[in-house]
Amino acid sequence: IAFFLDLARFYHARREWLLWGEMLAPGRLEVAEVAVTCITRSIFTRPESIEPFTVRRPAVLHSAWRAEDGQAGMLLINYTREAQHVVIRRDDGLRFEPSDGLTLPPRSACWLTALAAAPV
Repeated sequence: IAFFLDLARFYHARREWLLWGEMLAPGRLEVAEVAVTCITRSIFTRPESIEPFTVRRPAVLHSAWRAEDGQAGMLLINYTREAQHVVIRRDDGLRFEPSDGLTLPPRSACWLTALAAAPV
């Protein structure tokens, strides 16, 4: 529960981008993939019929945003229980530091402010 509370506080502190801003193309991340166990369930699914399945997904979720004032930023969320190293790759001129990547702690969110103005 602490992780979800931290995410809610994180979102609130950056609502100029995440609530009122414009979502930009996310770019690419160089990051490890992890096995994620999922279930398919609806309100009519009987508990005894649930069959878990596993998919491979990036260990870090990301999105890019532009606030009304033109400032761009990138959201990175490591939802795993391990530290994850990521390198950001963008083709639109936005730059984020450190350019050689960064390591996110387990179950953490990170906000990076762009060094170059967001393209309009």
